[in-house]
Amino acid sequence: MAHCSHPEHQLEAYSDEHRQLLADIARLNNRLLDAHRDGRRLDSVIATIDPDPARYMFVDEGRGTLRRQLIQADEALAAAGTIAGHSRLTATTVPDATSATRPTVAISRTGEPVIGWIEWIEDVGEHVMAAIGATTYRLDPSPADCFRPTAIVGADGNPWMFYGMAVENEVRVFCRRFDGEEWSGREAVSDTAHPSFNQEVAVHTDGSIEVTWQGRVGERFGIFARRWRPDTGWDGTVGIDGATSSNVWDPAIAALPGAAAVHVWCGYHEGGYRIQYRLRNDDGLGPVHTIVQASGQGLHPSVATDAGGRIWCAFDVFDVAHHGGSGPTQLRAAGRVGEDFGWPGLGDPGLFMPPELVPPIATTLRVVEITPDGVADAPGVVAEGLHLGPSAYPRLAVESGGAVALSYRILRRLSMMTYHWEVAVQRLSADGWDPPSTLEPSDGGLEEPAIAAGTNDVVVAWTSDGRASINASWADGFGGLECPDLREHYGEVVWHGIHDAGRINWVRMPAGAAPAGPRHSSATVPAGIVGGARRNESRYRTTVNGEELTLYWGDLHRHSLISRCTSGDEPSVDDMYRYAWDVSDYDFWALTDHSENSTAYQWWTIQKAADLFHIPGRFVPLYGFEWTSPHTGHQNVIFDSARRGAPIVSSMAADSDTPDKLWRHLRRFGSYPSITIPHHPGSAMVPFDWDYRDDEMVRVVEIFQSCRGSYERDGGFRQYSDATLPGTFVFDALDRGHRFGLIGSSDHGYGTGYVGAFAPDLGRDSVFASLLGRRTIAATRRGIVVDARIGNTFMGGETTVAEAAPVEFTVHASGYRDIARVEIVKNGATVESVGPDLDLADGWVEAHIRVEWGWGPGTTDWSGSLVIDGGEVCQTDFWSPEVTGFDKSEVRWRAVTTSFGEPYGHQRGGIELTLVGPRAALVRVETTAGRIVARLGTIVDAGIVEGIVRGEGRLMIQPGVGGLTSLGTPTIDVIHHDETATPGWYVARVILVDGEMAWSSPVWVDG
Repeated sequence: MAHCSHPEHQLEAYSDEHRQLLADIARLNNRLLDAHRDGRRLDSVIATIDPDPARYMFVDEGRGTLRRQLIQADEALAAAGTIAGHSRLTATTVPDATSATRPTVAISRTGEPVIGWIEWIEDVGEHVMAAIGATTYRLDPSPADCFRPTAIVGADGNPWMFYGMAVENEVRVFCRRFDGEEWSGREAVSDTAHPSFNQEVAVHTDGSIEVTWQGRVGERFGIFARRWRPDTGWDGTVGIDGATSSNVWDPAIAALPGAAAVHVWCGYHEGGYRIQYRLRNDDGLGPVHTIVQASGQGLHPSVATDAGGRIWCAFDVFDVAHHGGSGPTQLRAAGRVGEDFGWPGLGDPGLFMPPELVPPIATTLRVVEITPDGVADAPGVVAEGLHLGPSAYPRLAVESGGAVALSYRILRRLSMMTYHWEVAVQRLSADGWDPPSTLEPSDGGLEEPAIAAGTNDVVVAWTSDGRASINASWADGFGGLECPDLREHYGEVVWHGIHDAGRINWVRMPAGAAPAGPRHSSATVPAGIVGGARRNESRYRTTVNGEELTLYWGDLHRHSLISRCTSGDEPSVDDMYRYAWDVSDYDFWALTDHSENSTAYQWWTIQKAADLFHIPGRFVPLYGFEWTSPHTGHQNVIFDSARRGAPIVSSMAADSDTPDKLWRHLRRFGSYPSITIPHHPGSAMVPFDWDYRDDEMVRVVEIFQSCRGSYERDGGFRQYSDATLPGTFVFDALDRGHRFGLIGSSDHGYGTGYVGAFAPDLGRDSVFASLLGRRTIAATRRGIVVDARIGNTFMGGETTVAEAAPVEFTVHASGYRDIARVEIVKNGATVESVGPDLDLADGWVEAHIRVEWGWGPGTTDWSGSLVIDGGEVCQTDFWSPEVTGFDKSEVRWRAVTTSFGEPYGHQRGGIELTLVGPRAALVRVETTAGRIVARLGTIVDAGIVEGIVRGEGRLMIQPGVGGLTSLGTPTIDVIHHDETATPGWYVARVILVDGEMAWSSPVWVDG
């Protein structure tokens, strides 16, 4: 694609003051880039600008404070110190790598680098390339999906290239050998099931070459190895990770003396990732050991050894709060009430950013020596003064003299929510880790660098796509700079200038000295790990019109770091698939990065990753993206994913800037069937405009997301704090006549939401057909089943009944723990609630309430308490996340709501609990924002009781779900008889005792 230089698409709408601020931001960003090159410590600077009010500067959510923020940033930058000993190294560019990614490097006997990479050709495919000296080779004549090549130089001095490739829709590991003049034919290495990929290679002193890879075995991944010997060729394949049911990823290997090897990988077990290793020699395999980190998830291992047999291992330690939960509205177990969780369910909010977009993560990089007695950390500091996150992708190499070299990615944050990664290199010397060197140019995405050690040097290679200079001139927040010549490329608006994968660069570093022994105390290394990654649950099956359907679980709304909504806190595409498979335990899903942020190459990689992990019957990804209009709402576009070539459409292109234009545009590509899914309706920030309607395209709607909460209705259980715009909720749209099914999703962050799809099998066609048929449920957690129907009409369907005939709405519900409520909704109103009998004393009443504050401008601390005199607070096992303490007469909470400026409006918050007692019992609510005093009987009769507030806002008691107690069973069947015989739509709502819940899709009854 041609590059261009044109003003950003909204610049004409900015005021003169905005234009000056944009110029000042650009100056600050360029100063920050200079500071990166100079090795400055920028923690204090980043703290002043991130989160950043300029992200939505057009609506002035900073309310005039951006100027002060820029002054503070300038002051902090002027005072910022430098990283002692930092150096900046200049790279050499591989001439023929023009749209390249995933480099690998080895060093030949003559000292010249052997560099491999994947070259992408738009609308064609990929090739594995190799450069030896000044000569470049294309290893396969036909384009295909290619994966992560690995270059090595054999004991005879000849280069090898190993790589993953999709052949006949199956990904396998292949290799080629170079004899000095030409490359051999493609040779299959892996013989395990699709997909087999992520290979690593070690060269032994006896001339043999050992390959390890990640391959599928049944419903999980395993680590396998195979050895090539000069005289006999390939040995048989050996399973490395042991006979367990744990899922494993990212193998690494290094040769040891005596033709032995150490194998390292990342194993998932009971909610956590741990680094594991095992020794192998000709006599067999040793025991499996686990490297235990203090906390967090161990990811992306790399291993290297020296001639004396010392083993070094590097890996990421990734720590995130509330990983895999259902988000900020998730209830808290009674035993954890009062713990300091910060912002409920998430990290603290920024001054100008909602907390859901500030994920609480921390990344460290650990390097250890593996010894017979355990592991010991290398002395000194890795990445001192640099930022890591969400991963560093460390790579190790050990020179023949014993010097240890480490390369990794570092996060570079600027203002305006812009960021990129660079590459840093460090050496472990006798005194510990030397100061880091950063590489120029190495700005790009989060992709592992490559490193190889020779006799007297180390070579590092990486991808750079030039985004630092683009970030420096970024002037329009979310959408970036538009290239008009790309405007009609499926309506795509992309980052200005980032149209290809990148360029491959490399640098040579002189040899270092061997490190002394580790100085830190050894950590224990338990042997073995057992257990499974996948839940051992029985599948729910049901029959609909003679067809047996199975309930499968998925997510159709998830972002990677391609999207630009956070400050580089999202995982990579590769890691998102790891989390989807293990942590979230999805059967199907779609990665839906913002089309406005996605280049043609990134759209290619999203589809490529979906095909890599497409395993019918086990894991089914669909192609998708998010269409993100700031004016009419957000929609996820989901394709049936039968083949490549589906369009990616932007809300910022004139031909597709409204929902009706989007739907018309998608229909032009009728050979790529698609649906669109509105999300966070009801949000004051970006509600969906229900004046647009297309029931053929909008087959399902997101009613809940773990990033935020529920958008069911105003006043609903687990309603998110920014769901404050009346008339735009899901139930409002159904009342207006729209017809769609219901789903749950995750969106940003590290939570999990679910759509349950009823399909005859787990295949792309079947899952997509279930979405078209609206045979779905929405759930906050996996394992909550709702089966609702009227006669033979399953949820998502439409039926008619005879005039004056009653309607019988039947519901089967089950959960992974006891059910608290089953509620039947007709036309938006709860017409029946099945809950436990509280066995009240004579004359006592019960009130299921929500104490709510809202409509207050600015940030409001409405922390407080409710006390009941003469009655009781119902004691439950789970409480609203804001609750800090409770007993039978009182509940205390800590809560803050924020206004993020127009047009976002003012947040609302609420505490759910149940009160019981005589009607005369006195209820007193005291908060820092106002107070309420009322009799329990008044609360029961009036429904809504408003309080007296200090300043602007509303404090009130209103009907709610309240405290949740058990029905005494995890399974129940409910039959609701509606004698009214009036047309309408019916939904079943199921709530478990822990507050996790599910909704059926509607069933419509027409007159």
